Amino acid sequence: MFMPMFKTALFLVIIWCCCFYRSHGCLEEERTRLLQIKNSINYPHGSSLEEYWVGKNCCNWLGIECNSSSSRVISIRLYSIRDERLGLWYPNASLFAAFKELKELNLQENHIGGWVALQAFFEMQSLRNLYLWENNLSASSDSLRGLCALTNIQSLYLASNNLDGRALPPYLSNLSMLEDLLLSDNDLGSYSSALTGKIEIKMNNA
Repeated sequence: MFMPMFKTALFLVIIWCCCFYRSHGCLEEERTRLLQIKNSINYPHGSSLEEYWVGKNCCNWLGIECNSSSSRVISIRLYSIRDERLGLWYPNASLFAAFKELKELNLQENHIGGWVALQAFFEMQSLRNLYLWENNLSASSDSLRGLCALTNIQSLYLASNNLDGRALPPYLSNLSMLEDLLLSDNDLGSYSSALTGKIEIKMNNA
């Protein structure tokens, strides 16, 4: 009788330890991806995140938020991290696609000129809010087309990206979940009139 009770107690302890670990630390695979993102931002000159992204629990890192139940990253907010003297940054979309529960991605003012591995956007179906204002996405219209794969996106902020009507893919309005589209401080001309339906277009120079 003692042995079955011992095995049951041991099993419960193991389960408790696993749950405790998962709720108090990020997943190693996601921590690795975050470090790869950090290294790519100002490659090869390091990153200003060095002093903030320390320790093994990436859920405690600056700009990172995790799901308290699954310990997966649900929000990445990196504002003005890229050194403009290094020129345009072309992030690898596959690095962000690795976060299966990512709901918010904010890369404001990081001199982004486009994206690498556009097909990875098809894997980012948990993403609801994408903030890319104050970059330079007009440098690569092909990279903008990748955003049309974000079929569950609800908020898309593309203000201040030197965009004109030719740079934006006309089928952007086909994103059925899109409710909030910020296009201010671009030179879009009549492009806004092509966006119909339930999209709330926020512009101040259309």
